[in-house]
Amino acid sequence: MSRSTVICQKLVVMTLAFALSPSGVGSVQGQDFRVDTDVFLGDDEETFSEHLTLFRGAVVYDFAVKGVEEVTILNLQTGEISLLDVKRQKRADLTTKELLDFSARIKAIGTSNHAEDLVAPKFEVKFDEAQNSLELVSRKITYRAIGIKPADPTVATRYREFTDWYARLNSMRPPNPPHFGRLELNSELADRGLLPQDIERTVDLGRLFTKPQKARSHHAVGTAISGTDRRRIDEAGGYLVSFAKVSPAEYMQLEKVATR
Repeated sequence: MSRSTVICQKLVVMTLAFALSPSGVGSVQGQDFRVDTDVFLGDDEETFSEHLTLFRGAVVYDFAVKGVEEVTILNLQTGEISLLDVKRQKRADLTTKELLDFSARIKAIGTSNHAEDLVAPKFEVKFDEAQNSLELVSRKITYRAIGIKPADPTVATRYREFTDWYARLNSMRPPNPPHFGRLELNSELADRGLLPQDIERTVDLGRLFTKPQKARSHHAVGTAISGTDRRRIDEAGGYLVSFAKVSPAEYMQLEKVATR
């Protein structure tokens, strides 16, 4: 396992001794909409995971519909996040402030341990306006994306806000790489008023893997939330009440990760 990867995994375990405190964040509100996301690993044609993300006012509901059955609820006004594990019937709460604190710590430790390529990648950016294609290339991380321009510009703004927080959240889950590269991609897309349609990410994690790891995602945006979608939201509200509350570290089973 590479030194930088060990550092990042240890940091995840260390920094999840949370003292929860709500934090307000700004949010642009507008029409409700949905995004269906398919994730593929390597060159596989079968999806690794599938997500349905529903934007309703200032609240975003992300449902993992393939893979781990999980619901993530993010309130973009209050900064409150709830993680709901449907199989284990457990709930964990954290805040966007805690995600920012985690982000700052992982960047500081990564920088001091010569892992700048992962926590502060320097990208060469290329954009093809005719194709709405974007390429970000650094020493360890490469992104290639195709974007689309929504009719309502606020849709791109709200989706970018959600994916920034979701990227930070995912970086807490070993062995996911740090999120800083994805934030750069999100920024480049947002500067051009684009939503991602297809994204390909390649990460070189050194000795941990024999070759760079590739992941792909396809995103389909819809401008209406169905009755079935609303029932999913209502069901998630029931989970908030009935599921047993645990700490984020216990929810993510980080003790098991630390002993591997």
